[in-house]
Amino acid sequence: MKRRKLNYIFHNPNTLEATADYILKLFLEVNASKVEAVIRKASGEIENDNAIRYEEGYPA
Repeated sequence: MKRRKLNYIFHNPNTLEATADYILKLFLEVNASKVEAVIRKASGEIENDNAIRYEEGYPA
């Protein structure tokens, strides 16, 4: 018996920007802990970089 190929069609009445915003919010909500960890790490690196520059005599 021959198998039929399934085709899915989704109707999205939203604009492309609204859809992208919704998907972004969804991903941020799902991965909130990972996003917070990355932001903390990045801010720590910036603070550490500024501290090193200050110790070397560079303006912060």
